Formats: sequence, C-alpha cells, structure tokens
Amino acid sequence: MISKGAMNNSGAKLAAYMVKAKDGEKAELYQVYGFATGDIHEAFRSIDAMAKGTRVRQPFFHVAVRNLEGEELSRADWMHAADRIEAKLGLSGQGRAIAIHRDEKTGHEHMHVAWSRIDDESLKAIPLPFFKTRLKEISRELEIELGLTRVSSERPRPERAPVRSEEEQSRRLGTDLHGIRGAIREAWEQSDSGKAFVAALQEKGITLCQGDRRDYVAIDSAGGMHTLGKRLLGDSAAQVRDRLGELDRSLLPTVAYAREHVREAREEVQRAQAAERMAKLPDVQAIREAWRTAKHDAPAFLQQLEERGFTVGHVTAEDANTSRQLDKTAKSHNKDSFSPVYAEGELVAIGPRGQAWRLDGKTLDDRSVATSFAAIDKTPLLSLDQAWQVAQQFREPRNAEPSKWEGRTDTRGPNPIAAVAPVLDGGIRVAEGLVSGLEQFLFGGGEAPRQEPGAAAMQQHEPTPVESFRREYGLTEPQVALQSADFIGKHDTFNASVPPLILEAMRRNADAQRLREMTDEDRDRER
Repeated sequence: MISKGAMNNSGAKLAAYMVKAKDGEKAELYQVYGFATGDIHEAFRSIDAMAKGTRVRQPFFHVAVRNLEGEELSRADWMHAADRIEAKLGLSGQGRAIAIHRDEKTGHEHMHVAWSRIDDESLKAIPLPFFKTRLKEISRELEIELGLTRVSSERPRPERAPVRSEEEQSRRLGTDLHGIRGAIREAWEQSDSGKAFVAALQEKGITLCQGDRRDYVAIDSAGGMHTLGKRLLGDSAAQVRDRLGELDRSLLPTVAYAREHVREAREEVQRAQAAERMAKLPDVQAIREAWRTAKHDAPAFLQQLEERGFTVGHVTAEDANTSRQLDKTAKSHNKDSFSPVYAEGELVAIGPRGQAWRLDGKTLDDRSVATSFAAIDKTPLLSLDQAWQVAQQFREPRNAEPSKWEGRTDTRGPNPIAAVAPVLDGGIRVAEGLVSGLEQFLFGGGEAPRQEPGAAAMQQHEPTPVESFRREYGLTEPQVALQSADFIGKHDTFNASVPPLILEAMRRNADAQRLREMTDEDRDRER
C-alpha cells in the first residue's frame, strides 16, 4: 500500500478533482461526512470561506491511497484504511470526503480522502507534523492487517557519480569503473549479512578489505580501491558498519596484501599467456623438438641444434658484463626499453634468423634441464660473442621463405599497369623535355656553346646555379626548374613536391637575386 498526502488551499479545485477524476478513470463519491451539507462542492466552499476569516492558508489535507496492481479491497476495507489514517494523523472528528477512482481499462481502484484542517472550536488549523513518516508507518501496518504485499518505505537510491580520483584510477588501470561499481552495488543489495556480502564479492572477483582511513574498502581484480560508503552503496558509514558488524575486521586482508595478491595472480596469467605464445614460435618448436629427439641427453641435444641451424654459445664473464651494460644503456634512453641480461655460465642458442634463446627450463618446457646441462664441458664451446659473429655469417633474411612460390604460375591475368606503361613513359619523356627547355630559358639565357668531343672532360667544369642549388638541397633538375619558375612567376603551383624548409630557402635566394638586380631607386622604393 502506498499513501501520499499533501496540504491544499483550494476547496473548489479539490472537490472537482475528487468527483471527476482524470481521463480514463471513473470517479465514485463514496462519503461526505462532518459537514453542514452533503454536497461536496457546498461543503468545501464553506471551508474556504472559514479559511478566509481565520487566515488559514491551507485548510484541506488530501491523501491518495493505492495498492499494487492486482490487489483489490472492498468498500469496508477502504473505510477501515481511511479511519486508521485519520487517527494516525490526528484528524479524528474532522469533516472528510471519500472518493473511489477506478481505471476504466484495468478496473483497478484507489482511494482519495480529503479532511478539513480547521478546528470548529479554536478556528485554527490542526498541525500535521511528520505526516509523510506517519503515512509510511500506517501503510506498513495496514499491509499486515489487510494481507497486502509489503512495499519498501525507502525510495530507490539514485546512483551517484564517482569522484575524480576513482576515474583517474580506472583510466590508469584500464578498467570499467561503472561496471565494477555496479557489481559492488548488486552484491550489496543481494546480501543480508557480512558473510553473504563477502561471498557475493568474491564471485565477482572483488575482495573486501579493511581500509586504512575507512572501515571497509573493496579491491577489484586490477588492484583498484573503492570506498564502501554513501556515494557507492547509498548507505552511510554507520549503516555499512551495522550490516557488516558480524565480520571481524582484524581478520580481513589489508589493502597492500590484497593488491599484492592481485599482482601475483595477474603475473601468473601473463606468464601463462607468454608461455602459450612462446610455444607457437618456430625457433622454440625446433629447440623443443631437438630436446625430445635427443631424449634429454645434453651432448646429443647440442648436436641436434647444430643440425637445425642453431649456433650454441656459453656466456662468459665478459659477455655477462657486456649484456648488463647494454641493458643499462637501453634504459637510459627509454625507461620502457631493455636488453637481455645474461648470467655467466648460461647456454644460449642463436637461431637461423639471428634470435637468441636461453637454453633453460622455460624455453625447453622442462625444469630438469639444469641438472642435464651441469655435466656439459663448456670449454670447447664458443663464447656468446663468438657465437653471434658465427651466426651473422649464416643468418637468413627475416622475410625469406624459400620455395614458397616455386613452381607456381601467375593466374591473376594481365597486369593493367603494364598495358599503360609505354604511354606513361612517353608522357614523362615529353614532360622532361619541356622542363629542360624551361630550365635553359630561365638559367641558360640561350643555346649552350658547342664543344669539340672530349673538350668538356679536359677543362674544369664550373657548376651552373641550377647544379649548385641541386647539389645543396638534393633536388632533381625538373624540381629546380619548376620551383624557380614558381618564384619568378609568383605562382603557387609546384610547391607540393618539395619540403617546406627547402621552399623557404628557395624563396630567400629568389628575393636576394631580385634585390641584386634592382637599381638604387627601386631598392629605396622597396624599402
């Protein structure tokens, strides 16, 4: 049962609403009691007139009572509910009117009750303190008395936004903040005790911990911390303590312990994923196949590796020191960079593509390799540096895949580019001829003097301005000619093919050339 009340200052409007109802509803005026007349309009007008004389601003109190869909009451039950509400509010003996409204489609009924608040003796309004709380209390009592479904007195708590620190934490960890908060709220609403709440959180991968500054906090699967308070759960810290009171807070894990456990679990998953990816690598598959073929015999294993194109070396003290220095240098340039660090005495196999692999339990997927390699005489083996040098001589290209396309025929049909290549080549030659002529016109000033065969090679050649500029900026002759024409003609047409830095240098050179050719009068006017 849901009961809602409000004070009203207009008897005429209230009476009209009670007898007419809303669209889609049928109203039945069931009772008019305690007034000088049985007409609800005349009765409420008399109360309005009395309110004007006594200066009472809100002379009526109106209550709407409804049940859940499917639950109906008889007229006697409705009258019983009206009497109980009247007594709870302290309005016994006051004039009242009762109307029943029925939905025309569903037939569901609800009740409206209106009382006069003006006391006939004192001519003052009867106070109604805490009427909302009293209506909730009487509704819960009537649900028990009439066998109705229990309705919560609390309104649904709206979800409050997370604070900025939580959003930054989620962005840093790459987690779904709203999903995690929703999972914690769902576990809180589904549980009725501390142990049930802990179990519900664990099913969602969340750990309940004792906080440093808060009583309780939750740690998600990525190590993010969430405070259990009013912003997240809708309940105050005191309410959270009351529900979780059966838990011994000292036995709950600390935040540091929970985060360490999360970190270890995450690293274990990452190691498993890395091992799965490693097992798919061709070099690793070849090494493990050699180990199985050698039946875990170390000397035979080294022979199998050599037959498969691997070069094996052992790490000397100098090799180990060099690897540490390389790793230090790599991290000095970028903290996320690294170089493999080897320990003295390790065995390393360098594959045909130049990739190095430690011959340990991780690579061979066998934890007993240390015992098998302990008996190997490393004296005849190459050092790691020597093994690198040998491997570089026989290294295959990374993208080399011999025999992949051997014996295959091209079934894709004729190449469309090959059909137009002669036309394109002829067009390019014509364009080069035009550009060459333009270059001679701009820089040569006329036809170049003829020379006897071999004379150009015998005398020292002095570079032209075009050649000097081309050598300085690394441009081709057509580019120089086109750009020069652009600067002389002041057109922005051919700038797309040259970097901006070179364009700026060319503009400066063109401006300097123009200033040199200007007369003193032109130069003064330019300034």
